[in-house]
Amino acid sequence: MPYTARSAVSGVTSFPVILTAQLTVPKLVTTIENNVPGKTHWRKAGYAQAVAVTNIGLTAGRSQMVLFGQQELDLEVPAYPYQLRFEPCHYVIKYSLYLYEKDKAWADGTPSVPLVETAKGRVRRTIFYTPNTLPTQVLQERENRTSATLYNASTSLIYIGFSSNLTPSNAPETLYPGGQWVSDGGDIGEIWMVSDTASSTSLQIIEYAQD
Repeated sequence: MPYTARSAVSGVTSFPVILTAQLTVPKLVTTIENNVPGKTHWRKAGYAQAVAVTNIGLTAGRSQMVLFGQQELDLEVPAYPYQLRFEPCHYVIKYSLYLYEKDKAWADGTPSVPLVETAKGRVRRTIFYTPNTLPTQVLQERENRTSATLYNASTSLIYIGFSSNLTPSNAPETLYPGGQWVSDGGDIGEIWMVSDTASSTSLQIIEYAQD
């Protein structure tokens, strides 16, 4: 695989953290989940930089902004091996960060995790929800939404609908485990979900919108 999982951390404060993995290539992918209740619309997660012990002491490379969701980083590395330092924004007080390192043998490979859309004016948000037996709103009405993809990463059936009265019996869409649903380009309204059972894994949502 082009990327290998190397480290993960769950933060409950906005204090900077240094991940434990000793890294040997400059290209990484970060997956950062926003666990602050009611703030799934936030995009900016904080800043990342490479830090390493050199002959002049601990040295840091240039800091780079990172977003919620998944994105590839090409870091300025002062020396190898190095570690990743993550400094959350001051309002990010609860998050999960997963770190993947690019396999040197796959220099021309395609990443095994999706990356943040970089086209000018287009925003990508990746959102995670635990399936629930009660109707849960997973996307609010968004006038500038261009598309959304919902992927069932759980072992439960997930039912998709467009109002709070959603039930398994009246749902217009059903997501089987491993299945996905892609919105029509003109669908800018609310999207709700309900499940037959709660699950420890997630419904993953990728939403595209004009900034």
